[in-house]
Parts: sequence; structure tokens; C-alpha cells
Amino acid sequence: MVNGIIPPPIQAPSVPEASKSPLFYVSQKILGLSSHVTRWLILIALLLFIIAILSFWFSRQSFSDKNVQLKLEGPAEASAGDEVSYKVTYANNTNITLKNLSFVFFYPDGSAIIKDGALQEDQTDTFVVDSLNAGQSEEKELKAFLVGNRGDIKKAKVNLVFKAGTFKSQFEKTEEVSTTITKTPVALSLVAPPSFVGGQKLTYILDYRNESDNEINNLRFEFSFPDGFTFISADMAPTSGNNVWDIAKVKKDGRGRISIQGILNGREGDAKTITVNLQRKLMDTYIPYEKAFSDTVISSPLLGLAVTANGDTDYIANPGEKITYIIKYKNISTYSLSGLNLTVKLSGDMYDYPSINTQGGFFNDTTKTITWNSGSVPLFGNLQPNALGEIRFFVKLKTAFPENTDSGREFSVRADSQLITINVPSDFPTDEISTSASNITKITSKPTIRQLGYYNDPQFGSSGPLPPQVGKETLFTIHWQLSNPGNALRDTKVVGILPTGISWKNLADTVGAPTLVFDPNTSTVTWAVDDLPQGIGINSEKYEASFQIGATPSSLQMGDKITLIKGVQFSGTDSFTNANLLIKARDLTSDNLIDRPKEGKVQ
Repeated sequence: MVNGIIPPPIQAPSVPEASKSPLFYVSQKILGLSSHVTRWLILIALLLFIIAILSFWFSRQSFSDKNVQLKLEGPAEASAGDEVSYKVTYANNTNITLKNLSFVFFYPDGSAIIKDGALQEDQTDTFVVDSLNAGQSEEKELKAFLVGNRGDIKKAKVNLVFKAGTFKSQFEKTEEVSTTITKTPVALSLVAPPSFVGGQKLTYILDYRNESDNEINNLRFEFSFPDGFTFISADMAPTSGNNVWDIAKVKKDGRGRISIQGILNGREGDAKTITVNLQRKLMDTYIPYEKAFSDTVISSPLLGLAVTANGDTDYIANPGEKITYIIKYKNISTYSLSGLNLTVKLSGDMYDYPSINTQGGFFNDTTKTITWNSGSVPLFGNLQPNALGEIRFFVKLKTAFPENTDSGREFSVRADSQLITINVPSDFPTDEISTSASNITKITSKPTIRQLGYYNDPQFGSSGPLPPQVGKETLFTIHWQLSNPGNALRDTKVVGILPTGISWKNLADTVGAPTLVFDPNTSTVTWAVDDLPQGIGINSEKYEASFQIGATPSSLQMGDKITLIKGVQFSGTDSFTNANLLIKARDLTSDNLIDRPKEGKVQ
């Protein structure tokens, strides 16, 4: 104690917690190290361990798909029909390898792509790169012809899907570029009436002009007409069909016009679009260049017209049948219409034209056309709004189909009617008012079955007495012959029944069709022909089946003829009209044989 102050007790120096650990004591004992050195070694080991963990962690997190570069370059502006180049550049700016790089390139809509000298329909292109090393970059060029009109913006796009290093997930990148069509070397103007009454004659007009600085060669205009349009004529003859015009050359500032006339039908409110594609020839292939279109909306008709055959719009007739046509007409407009003419053109070689009864109309034998005007139909002089009426005429069909017709032909007749006047109201956009209606009548085939009986058949011979005798068997041969001058038939077969006392001799033959089958349980003979083509028995040999039967008459049949087969029926379905056909043949007896007629009564 000094001056009454007690000094604090003396404490031993503190030891770090690490020096108290088992590792501390072990290292001291085994290595003989001082506590100070041991502590530093432990600290260094912990530090290295932490650094290793952090290094592993950051190495996994160092990849970023932002360092994978995908770039798509293309022109900002182009002219319609120009061939443009797109460059796809891809680079790996990461420190790991990229794998399975799959590229899909989407060309601008409507582009023309030429591959191996031919126009490619697919508007995409794909390519695959197996791997792309760290720091590596590549590029690919793709080309296409742009199709469109001035002001159109054409977008191209590329999509990339890839894997990176050991990552299991896929990465995806997309780039796109836009090109504006600023010029069209050929200016197109396609004119169609904005509204139009269905059934009338209309005109489409295409004007074209070379606005480029050079002469343009080998142009093609290809039209796509709307549904319901019937081509009539054009001021310049088409090069192909009725919708393609080829122009050899158009000089600088040169121009031209194509006018097309036709009938446009449709329901009220229908929008009818006509389109023209301008193409140019490149390596013997016409590629799209420009496109133009115009719309027409069908407005309310001014006249109504309908045609029926025997009271039906889809009547199915038989050869030799009389057809009654009824033509109903009505003024649907708010105008009084004068000077109307109604014509009906008949088409089809199954009409028996001399049998026509026109009911006051005039028949032109050359054009096969019937005409009614105000002289035969007074209402046609001045048909008031909502006024209506009907006209009838009659014509027979021929009883037989024409011979030597093309195989596979289907038989029908057609009546095309038109009601028209050139006296149009002053505010009407066309120079005539008309409407039309048609009726097609299908004609069902008229096959024939011929059943023949022989005693002494050329193929099977003969046996037994004729006239037949009680208790003795006589053999007969029956032939079925099929002909079909009309439409092809399907599911065709012939069946017949052998009466009691008639036996099946299991001797049969067929020509042109499957063999016969006899069912002893029902005593039925069946010939399943199935398909019976058009012209069999007319342009080619008949289908024929023959089979032998035996008859042993009893005493009760003395003095009577023997029924050899009964209930014979031919059935099938007309492939064109879908009508079910059934033809019955008379029973065949021993008294109406081909080679020994009137000798069949039992003795």
C-alpha cells in the first residue's frame, strides 16, 4: 500500500481464442511450434479457405449473356423489288465456350427468296453452330428481294438459342431491323368499283407506269380474282389462262393499261378483293416485285332471278325424262325497269332439243338459247318496283347416253339464265342492269342387266333331255350380262334365287368382275361386282357371269315349264348422283332359252 492506495492484482496476459482450440494444442505438441507461430498459421489457413470459396463462387457467377453479342444489320431504305442483304453478327465476349447455337432468321413478310435458282416458299432460314469459343466472333449474310408498296416497313428478325459452359438452362437473344420501301420502280393503280350490284358486268382497270431511270424488261402481271368472278374478256389478250399478262419491256416513263371485264356475283355485304402481283424475270424464275389490290362491296341487287328443274334446284333426272323449267323473276329495286330481255342457254348433249316447248320464247338452234322480250312477256316492257313473274318451258332428255364418250365422264345438263336491260337510271354507275342464275341437273346412270338361258352352252355344253322329263336331270347354263353407258357405279351386285328342285352344279365363270358365290342355306347366287365403270358394254366388253344349274322335274310339273331362277335383282349406287339403283329381271324358265326356245315343258 502506498499512501493508502491498494494496487490492483496482477493478471496473466490474455490468450487468443484460437490458441485455446484443439488445433492450437496439437500443432504445438506435434510441430513443437510456439503459440505465436501457431496462431498465425491458423489464421493464414482460414484466409486461404475463404479465398478459395469466394473464387469458386465468383467464377460461377462471372458468366453473363449480356456479353454474348447478337447483331442484325440491314438497309434502312430500299426500293420495291430490290435485293437486300442482311448481316448477322454473333460474338462470344465471355470466358467460357458457347454450345449448340441455333439461329432462326425471319425474312420480311412477302419477301422473295431465291435458293438454288428456285423461289423458296418458306419465309425463314435456319442454321446451327456447334460451338463458339471465348473471344470468337462470326457473321452470316442472307439475301432476299423486298416486295411491297411505297411506305411499307419491312421487318427482318433473327432469334438465337444457345447453351453456355456447364449451365443446364438455355439462353435466348433476339434482334430485328426495319427497312422502309421508299420507291416503287413501277407505279401501280388498280381500280375497282367500291360498291357493286351482284350479277352485273364490271370492269377492273390496271394502270402502270415506269418511274425508274431505266427501261424495265420482262415484267409479268398476275391477277388473283375474287370468288364469284367470271372472266369475260380483256382489252389485251392474256399470256396464260385468263389472269396472266407478260410485258416484254416498259421504257423509262412508259405506261400501259389492262382492262378486264367479267361478272361478279356474291351476297349483299360481301367484300370482294382483286389483287395483282407484279413480277420480274430473274434466272428463268419470276419473282414478286410489287403488289396492288382493290375492294368491292356487293350491294343490294336490283333484279332477282331463280331457276328450278321439276320444282327443285338440285334435281336428279333419269334418261328420257321430261324437264319442266320454271324461271322466277322480280324487280327488287325502287326503279321502274323497261326493255328487259330474258335469255336461257341450254348446255348438254343429253337434251332432246327438238322436244323443246318455249312457251312463247324464241329458240336459236345455233346457240341453243331461248329469248323472251316484251313482245312475249308484256311485263318486260315496264317492270315496276316489287313486280314479279315466272316463265316456264319444257324439254325432254334423251333416252340413251351418247356412245364413245370419255371414260370417267359424268352426265348432266345445264340451264344458264340472264335477265338484262340497257335502259338504266341516270344515277346508276354501269351501262346495264342484269342478273343471272343457273341450274345444273344431274342425270342418273341407266345400267342394264341381260339374263340369258342356254341348253347347249358353248362353254359348259349340255346334258339331259330337252324337253325335260320327269325324274331325269337336265343341265342348263344361265348368263348375266352387265352394261353401263352412264356414270360409274359403286357397290354393284346381282343376286338371284334358285327355286326348289333346282341344284347348283358348282360350275361358274366370270369376265371382268369377281366370281360368283352360292349360299346353299338361302339358295342364293350372288355376283358382287362392286365397281362398274362408265362405258362398260358400250366402249368395252360387257361384264359377264355364267353358271350351270340342274333341273329334275317331278310328276306334278308335267306339262309345265320349269322356273330355273327367280328374284334376280341388280343394285348399285351412282357415283355422281349418289342415287341408289335397283333393276329387276324377269324369272328365267326352261321355255325361253336362247338356243332351244319353246321346248321347255316337262314331259
